Amino acid sequence: MYSRAQLFRIEGNYAAVQGSYWVSMCILTGFTTVYLQHHGFSDARIGLTSALLSIATILFQLFISSYSDRHPAVPLKRVIALLYVAAMVLSAVMAWIPLAVGVMMLSYALAGGLNTAINGLLNAQIMQYVNAGIPVQYGWPRGIGSIMYALASLVLGILVERYSPSMLMPLFLILTALATIVVLLMPDIGRYVSRSPRPFVQDHSHRQEGYGALLRRSPEFSIFLLSSILLSVGLAGSGLFLVRVVQRTGGGGSVLGISMFLQAGLEMPAMFLATRIMKCYHARDILTFSMCIYTVKAILLAMANTVAMLYLAMLLSFFCFGLYGFSSVYFVDGLVLPGERVRAQSLNTICGSIGAILSSLLSGLVMDAWGLEAMLWLSALIVALSCALMFLCRHMHLKGSFDRTPAA
Repeated sequence: MYSRAQLFRIEGNYAAVQGSYWVSMCILTGFTTVYLQHHGFSDARIGLTSALLSIATILFQLFISSYSDRHPAVPLKRVIALLYVAAMVLSAVMAWIPLAVGVMMLSYALAGGLNTAINGLLNAQIMQYVNAGIPVQYGWPRGIGSIMYALASLVLGILVERYSPSMLMPLFLILTALATIVVLLMPDIGRYVSRSPRPFVQDHSHRQEGYGALLRRSPEFSIFLLSSILLSVGLAGSGLFLVRVVQRTGGGGSVLGISMFLQAGLEMPAMFLATRIMKCYHARDILTFSMCIYTVKAILLAMANTVAMLYLAMLLSFFCFGLYGFSSVYFVDGLVLPGERVRAQSLNTICGSIGAILSSLLSGLVMDAWGLEAMLWLSALIVALSCALMFLCRHMHLKGSFDRTPAA
């Protein structure tokens, strides 16, 4: 029905969308500690800024996802572009206007919140095509995002060590402008189907209900979201203070860049294999396995006192977000009714943000009070609890499957 050229037009553009998005995310959130430390922020203050960023993400996600579900005729790409523009304005303010500490915290949190909120919308954007019956792939375009994040980490680590973290905001401004152009070039679904594109932006054959009704209808979805919160709590602290882990091993900016490169770069092969993996295994099983490896990785990070051990932990990323990234999108999409899919993807991102809020506040305080090792072992314990909840979610899903998972 659809030619390979037509499908590649969508997938190629979406790959560019993911690539440009994750480069901007690498700049703004991957180097949060480096940038804020350069401006004299303490660990506790960095943690508070990260928490405010996550709060902003939640508020933006709740408003934007509900707006998109109520106004299906408004293309998601225009909403995404507007968020990009707002983030660029804030980055320009931080780059060229001297700010008081409180204003800097708020500006960074709002810019990061806007950018992070886009992630859930990008997932919903590609699922529009899938739900419209257009057999596009999610995996390999998302893999491009991972490899671009990896390359950006490597390059930025070298540049920051050689020059100054102050260069990060101007770079973010330039690359986010490119990301805005790329997302606006995404083709409208109406070009590929004979009917009006409106129903495919969001299927409204079901009356929209509140978030509470959405969660009550699918207990598996509720448990999965709780697992997502705990996973984010466990991962956010070690991610935010990865630079401290690097410093413990005796490394500097280049080691940080290589670590982030390995972590993100190894996600790409798994993303490219997403369609094949989904044909062989159910999303719930992929997720469960991924969470087990996340637990192992968290333990290795807590034990890492050499660069080699740090790199070993990062090498497990193929089985961590490499599998989690695509399988969670399909799993969530199959647990809710058609008219709830944008909000469901956004809720998953929101839960990650809730976890990041808790982790940012907790990890900063634990770092100041008991040090890095205590924070890392606490993170590993919380990731293990998240894994246990995923096993429960899998068991519930097997017993009474509310499965609407589309074919990959």
